[in-house]
Amino acid sequence: MAIDYENLLNFPIPEVRQTLTRRDTVFYALSIGFGYDPMDERQLDFVDHHRNLQAVPSMAAVLCHPGFWLRDPRTGVDAVRLVHGEQEIEIHKPLPVEGVLVGRTRVTGIVDKGEGKGALLYSEKQVRDEVGSLIASARATTFLRGDGGRVDWGRVRADFPLLMRQVHGKPLVYLDNANTSQKPLPVIAAQDEFYRRYNANVSRAVHALGTEATDAYEAARAKLAGFLNVRADELVLCSGTTFAINLVAYSWALPRLKEGDTILVSRMEHHANIVPWQLVAQRTGARIRVAELLPDGSLDLEGLYRAMTGEVKLLAVAHVSNVLGTVNPVREICREARRRGIVTVVDGSQAAPHMRLDVAAIGCDFYAVTGHKMCGPTGTGALWARREHLEAMPPFIGGGEMIKEVSFEGTVFNDPPHKFEAGTPNIAGFVGLGAAVDYLQRLGMDNVAAREAGLLAHATEALQAVPGLRILGTAPGKAAVISFLVEGAHAHDMATLLDLEGVAVRSGQHCAHPLLQYFGVAATLRASLAFYNTHEEIDRFVEALLKVRRLLC
Repeated sequence: MAIDYENLLNFPIPEVRQTLTRRDTVFYALSIGFGYDPMDERQLDFVDHHRNLQAVPSMAAVLCHPGFWLRDPRTGVDAVRLVHGEQEIEIHKPLPVEGVLVGRTRVTGIVDKGEGKGALLYSEKQVRDEVGSLIASARATTFLRGDGGRVDWGRVRADFPLLMRQVHGKPLVYLDNANTSQKPLPVIAAQDEFYRRYNANVSRAVHALGTEATDAYEAARAKLAGFLNVRADELVLCSGTTFAINLVAYSWALPRLKEGDTILVSRMEHHANIVPWQLVAQRTGARIRVAELLPDGSLDLEGLYRAMTGEVKLLAVAHVSNVLGTVNPVREICREARRRGIVTVVDGSQAAPHMRLDVAAIGCDFYAVTGHKMCGPTGTGALWARREHLEAMPPFIGGGEMIKEVSFEGTVFNDPPHKFEAGTPNIAGFVGLGAAVDYLQRLGMDNVAAREAGLLAHATEALQAVPGLRILGTAPGKAAVISFLVEGAHAHDMATLLDLEGVAVRSGQHCAHPLLQYFGVAATLRASLAFYNTHEEIDRFVEALLKVRRLLC
């Protein structure tokens, strides 16, 4: 049976509101064996309500439980053939022993194992108190033995009309996805429909078109927030990652940093995560410190943690390198930074298109994404920030829509995130980005990651057989990005001749000059893959590369 993934990913699992009593807390502890030894005072703290009662952390698994919701026939799941997989609990603050709690459960991802092989369903339950503070996250994996066989990658490819064209009389092989992704038909159609049916400006209009445009714009914010697993009111919509990082630089860092402070930046960063910090340092007297790499292109984590000294106030790091494909352990890095009181800014541009994200679990202070790399339109992106930062930060740009009231005596700014969204936004672009998020969610980001891992393995093996070819960045678990050189040939010359063969790859320094300086090279070729690429395209690319090499070498 094939699951309707769109339906399952958006299935309305009922919210559960539970009144927890001290009696409930004690009964749970007793049920799992606490109190069997009345002489062990440590156990008594969990079962004696006359003492300073504590809740067993594992109780988070049963609090606000939504019940067996997969039994609902509307899910399309063969409930008879379910198998419970693994379960994980993350405690964000001590569990209360009594009070009103609210649990919200959602499907976070689906991995299709293929026809007759079943599927894996990932879900997460978040338990919050009455004021909305996150207490615990409980994640579960369920094996759907009776399902699978959903993703037809040939049909997926047909959703991308540009991939059907020819270049210089040759079928296009597009391998420049790290620069920008191609757009599927639903994204193109969503933008077209906006301009045809309800084009209007957002906010404050009382007419029907204005209301529809505003609803669509805010719906895109909500979809992107769900994709990142963050709250919509903590997500600032903007033109992309460059704007998002500059917003942090000018609105958070510039008013706070001073002479003697240090900004820690990894060597693998894109210029968009280097230059803003240099500008801040010039204006504040702060210093830039560089976190270095290991020869395989991974971060030197020991060196990074040693560099997190007391004067470091901010750490800027990429989730995924746009040149090397290195996937940094940002959750671990942010945890270490948080222990030292260091604010973290994570560039997620190259992560969002390729993997399932849980920004809340990463534990960073700021996370930036761009829409055009994840099948959405250009000029779209977002900055997620912790609520306390958004409330404390002054606006970056002044103008319309980011205010509540203006007089010549002063201005009352709008609430976050809107106080950072001055001027007319790219409404049609964000409508398209909302459609792109829907599209990726239907595919399942775990399916995307698995597909791209297979393509990467094929491409890496094939390229390693090319004489004189050197790959930069061999870190384990890397994303589907391959930067390489061919001995005796200039990268730009090779890219030009590959284009004549219909193959689109990037050549140059990829907005990462310090990184290429580390490797001692002036430029590289970069082939970056996406889920809509094929194994046949990889073979054609390597065949064209061998032909070009014979001409140049």
